[in-house]
Amino acid sequence: MSCHRVSAIAVTLILWLFSVLVSCPVAAVQDSDGDSLPDAVERQLATDPNFAEELELVGEFPTKEGCPPEFDVTKVYFGNVAQDRWLCRALQLR
Repeated sequence: MSCHRVSAIAVTLILWLFSVLVSCPVAAVQDSDGDSLPDAVERQLATDPNFAEELELVGEFPTKEGCPPEFDVTKVYFGNVAQDRWLCRALQLR
């Protein structure tokens, strides 16, 4: 698989995960395994909410002056969660 294809898939997964996380009410977020992925998101991704996903840090980005903090991605994690399934997680400043 080419690097461009992997990058496109990673960006798509990041955007999808962000949209799911934004739609989850803060009070209703439960994370049974403590891996920072809410149980509701894990069920949508077909991963086990009781098993912590092992994601590797693949990039750290310093915050940028003048950028709205809600769009400032500071860390990106990536990992294999099942045979040909991969998960990408982006942390934002806020």
